[in-house]
Amino acid sequence: MYFKIILLALFTVMIFSCSSEPFAKFANGYEINYDAGSYFALMDTNSTIHISRDIVKYGSNSDFIVAIQKPVYEIQDKLREEYRPLKFDVKKTLVRQSKLYYYWIVEIHTDKVHGPMSLEEFAIKCKELGVPRDIKLIKLSDN
Repeated sequence: MYFKIILLALFTVMIFSCSSEPFAKFANGYEINYDAGSYFALMDTNSTIHISRDIVKYGSNSDFIVAIQKPVYEIQDKLREEYRPLKFDVKKTLVRQSKLYYYWIVEIHTDKVHGPMSLEEFAIKCKELGVPRDIKLIKLSDN
């Protein structure tokens, strides 16, 4: 009997901890949520991914969503070329120390997605589109 109660309690916790609530919701049905690989991605309510995995910061206003992405797989591929063999803990540290980031802009009302861009390209595109400089970025990850 005690085993059944423990099993039922664990099952209940598992069900309620698997929430599909997004981390952030935006106009036109955009949201930041986990993708199938448990990484932050920008998707719509149909689960179409517009900015795939590894979003580390985001911000928005009524017209734009901006996102900063750390392309972990791309960084790992470059590390594999440089360091062979590469131990997991070393790889994790090197990925965290990497300064490679991609920048994205989504025009909410037209569904246009701009990116991936370098920081310089991002600054030019922000000016071109009129993205305000005061959009507050919210941190999702320590990468």
